[in-house]
Amino acid sequence: MNIDSADLYRGLQYGTAQGAFGSGLFQKLLGGKTKEDIKNSPLLAPLLKHIAEKRDAFLQTGIPHLPWSLFKLFDTSGERNQYGSPFGERRSRLVVLALASWLWERPLDISALEDCIWAICDEYSWSLPPFMEGTSLSKVEENRTHLALTSCETGFVLAECCAMLEGILAPAVLARARAEIRRRVIDSYLEHGTLLYWELMDNNWCAVCAGSIAAAALYLVEDDLLLAGLLQRLAPTLNR
Repeated sequence: MNIDSADLYRGLQYGTAQGAFGSGLFQKLLGGKTKEDIKNSPLLAPLLKHIAEKRDAFLQTGIPHLPWSLFKLFDTSGERNQYGSPFGERRSRLVVLALASWLWERPLDISALEDCIWAICDEYSWSLPPFMEGTSLSKVEENRTHLALTSCETGFVLAECCAMLEGILAPAVLARARAEIRRRVIDSYLEHGTLLYWELMDNNWCAVCAGSIAAAALYLVEDDLLLAGLLQRLAPTLNR
């Protein structure tokens, strides 16, 4: 993939000026459809029913805990699911409650979503211990911003949720989520001095990690020159 940062910069300039990023980008992705179009679509009715059912189930339970006693298990015993399962459930909860909050704007759903986002922002790391290559108990500070499948994808999903729910979620929750995405994902990638191991792979890590960083950046990075350079750097990995 041959991408020139100057061409990217020129192409991005009109986008920022026209509000194409952030909530503006999400509106463009809707392709002119409204919430009512979506809620009244016979084709989407089964999916909307599933979202409502999952939403109701999540509202009956609390946000899963991620204690140290579970986090340490992978490096001490090789067990990964006791931490990975509640970690994944938090992200399922995030997606379902975000969609429900956007579609129906019920205060109960919005409050539960804000708590979920706050809890994800509280997490020590968005990367799972198995992805830390045996350093989860030693490189404590570095792993807070470790870039792997789950951390990059969490940044992307949170960025899209923030854009989708601008004006619905509490401003403080939006601000904190965006700050954590910048710190843990975008800035972490920009500040990394060498190639990350997944940048040279030929599998789904290329798509998920590089694609998620790029998507999060499209939602959050307002500086066109910075964004152009970031996208150019990610292009070879995306091409793989």
